[in-house]
Amino acid sequence: MYTDSTPTPEQFDLGRSFAARRFAFCDTNHAAVKTLFNICATYAAHGLAQGKHIPDLPAPDEQPGPSQYPKAAADPFDLLRSEAGLPSLPTIYAELQDVIVKPAASTNDVAHVISRDTSLAAFLLRLVNSAFYSFPSQIETISRAVTLVGTSQLTTLAMGTTVMKLFSDIPDELVSMESSWRHSIATGILASNLARRIGETDPERLFVAGLLHDVGLLTMYQTIPDKSRLVHSFIREHGAILHTAEMNILGFDHAMLGGMMLRKWNLPFPLINAVLRHHTPDKSEKHIEPALIHIANTLAGAMDCSATGEPFIQPLNLIAWNATGLTPEDLKETARESETQIAEACQALLCI
Repeated sequence: MYTDSTPTPEQFDLGRSFAARRFAFCDTNHAAVKTLFNICATYAAHGLAQGKHIPDLPAPDEQPGPSQYPKAAADPFDLLRSEAGLPSLPTIYAELQDVIVKPAASTNDVAHVISRDTSLAAFLLRLVNSAFYSFPSQIETISRAVTLVGTSQLTTLAMGTTVMKLFSDIPDELVSMESSWRHSIATGILASNLARRIGETDPERLFVAGLLHDVGLLTMYQTIPDKSRLVHSFIREHGAILHTAEMNILGFDHAMLGGMMLRKWNLPFPLINAVLRHHTPDKSEKHIEPALIHIANTLAGAMDCSATGEPFIQPLNLIAWNATGLTPEDLKETARESETQIAEACQALLCI
């Protein structure tokens, strides 16, 4: 995006105005936040130069007080117990887990399970042949993909991509599913690249954590659509951070519900924790995954000039930021290096 368009001075001004609205609740005097602000303004300006629509956003003076929020309390445990509309994790993931714990299991055993789901196999082959991995030659079989990527890593990817297919009947007026998954894919790519910068291993785990970080939000749309509409109407009309509005209106937020959902599915603790704490990473200081997902989610929001679903950028959690050792330059370089990976991963996973 930085190289395929040339914004006019007026478009740069409009980009900065858009960024100012998106960062209304952030301290742009902090070096990292200032960098995120500039990334947002630049991407918005280039989006305008490419003919993209930049939405109008509310301009609140401050966050609403608790008494200003309508009340529509819900019980997240009731949502998890409900059979209506709440998806179950596909059986193929359980089958993969059963295979990989067997000492004598081979890459062909894993490949056989994946290959039985032709849609999943096609998803994974498109992903491993994208810029996310940048293998020097084409990977044509699942068994070869398992050999190169690793059994547990490909199983994690399989789990993440199968979840995408569980939320296909959410009303369009609530959310654009394509935009929602684009944001989640971008968060996953950015998290894995930020992790590499600080020497963290297992980028697939960070990718899937990013891919699933908003699964609680999709579950809300599917199980309590009317209350979800109320939350989004409020933040559009009055101005509020999404997860703050959820806590004040519903009594819980999508991060809490997402973590509970992943726990119900019996997924690994690092994935559960990353999703549960991606808005409150300072409550999990011993684990780096929530901090990386929090930062990647914020960076993905800054790079998104559509502001779909969440008009305001969340304040950067400085405890999490300091814990990673990342620098503002890391944010700029990660945004640049991730562009092609995000575009190709979206093409691979969304089939567009």
